Amino acid sequence: MTCIIDKPLLFFSAISVVTHFSEKVPSCDQERQNALNEAQQSSREAIIIPDCGSGGLYKPVQCHQYTGYCWCVLVDTGRPIPGTSTLYKTPECDEDARSHTADVEDPFHDRPLQGCPEGKKGEFITSLLDALTTDMVQAINSPAPSGGGR
Repeated sequence: MTCIIDKPLLFFSAISVVTHFSEKVPSCDQERQNALNEAQQSSREAIIIPDCGSGGLYKPVQCHQYTGYCWCVLVDTGRPIPGTSTLYKTPECDEDARSHTADVEDPFHDRPLQGCPEGKKGEFITSLLDALTTDMVQAINSPAPSGGGR
């Protein structure tokens, strides 16, 4: 089933509501293991392997060993914090930065996505956020300007 959006989504709004739709955000340990498995099967330097703290949380500073870029993340989701990336130095990050979805009103809660049942709506928005986050991290890590999009 395809989900259709009849109005444009704002990136920052979608990020703020992703955990409303996600049944469970994968732990850092799960993401790290997935990245290590992918790295073993592929020789791509673009793979980012998360640095994990205790309890499945992300360490507040994440780095890409190949490019030398580091950035701050939300420790509970691993999502990058915009404007924090640095090249060849460690940024100063909030050790307790977490997503605050409970404090944010869900702008998509009552907005139906045409042809998209509630469960699929959550999957779609989560998938969209993952794609946008991946594009953002790749753009940060890219030495040349990207043409945008996928």
